[in-house]
Amino acid sequence: MGSLRQIYLTKTGNQSLWEVRQSTDSKPIASGHIRIQVQYSGLNFADVMMGLGMYPDAPDLPYIPGYELSGVITGLGENVSDFSVGQRVCAGSAFGGMQSSVDLPQEQVITLPSHLNLEQGASLIVSFITAYAVFCQLGRVKTGDRVLIDCGTGALGRTSIELLQHLGVDQITALTRSPEKLKYLQNMGVQGRLHQDMANPKYNKSFDMILNSQGGRSLRHDYRRLSACGRMVSIGASSLVNKGKKNIFTLLKEMWGMRGFFPITLMNDNRGVMGLNALRLFDENKLIAESLNFLKENPIFHPHVDRVFSANEVNEALSYLGKGRSRGKVLLKW
Repeated sequence: MGSLRQIYLTKTGNQSLWEVRQSTDSKPIASGHIRIQVQYSGLNFADVMMGLGMYPDAPDLPYIPGYELSGVITGLGENVSDFSVGQRVCAGSAFGGMQSSVDLPQEQVITLPSHLNLEQGASLIVSFITAYAVFCQLGRVKTGDRVLIDCGTGALGRTSIELLQHLGVDQITALTRSPEKLKYLQNMGVQGRLHQDMANPKYNKSFDMILNSQGGRSLRHDYRRLSACGRMVSIGASSLVNKGKKNIFTLLKEMWGMRGFFPITLMNDNRGVMGLNALRLFDENKLIAESLNFLKENPIFHPHVDRVFSANEVNEALSYLGKGRSRGKVLLKW
């Protein structure tokens, strides 16, 4: 493998520390694996949570984070089919994606769709796998459903909107905290609303399907907006973080708001509440294969890259993402 650069998370908390380290590795490529010279690594809000020490699935420190990447194939292990050296690819990874070269199982790699560049490729996998699981594998969304997305202007929001529109869903409401971003949502052909407007008791519209990424007290607020036989999928808890920082008062208040939904209440209300941890989907080969096959057969997605940082600027990049400044994907360039 030769020279290798890797990003390690070495310290967590409000003063988290991410270090770029240089090493060499000449290990052979395992059977069924593909070696990729990484060009871009995608950042996700889960990386922010890891840096704050608020991600329960994280390995022991120090470790290499990173869920998605794009690059060029430089080597193939035995028993690899449908790939060749020199191909441009994008891939998902359960940790380990923040390094300049990586070996991954072929099931987690797809050739880069022809209409995308490598930047866009590194912006696609995690948001698509998440959106597909929420709306197709869990929520079973259908034409005519009224859908609410609470993270409308990020990478996941954009991918979710494109997926829903492809499935024939045209009653989509997407939320943002910034009035300046409402035009962005309008240009995507959906109803844009501000989070603070949705808190108005006079807003009583109901939804058949809700994607909730905030967690905390918003879960109960969104639950009350569900129609009969409505479904809500909770995918995260961004409300636990205040401007990229961990605050104990905010944490306790929002955690209290996430206390459980009782089965008898769900039965009486004819509503469903589900949860999704996209990282653990990588343990389910059939589910990953289903979503990636859909992606290959439907080249309709156009990820929006907000900003690209060099790998050496990882601390600055995560601060930018954690403070909610992005309108799309934030990447690291190797």
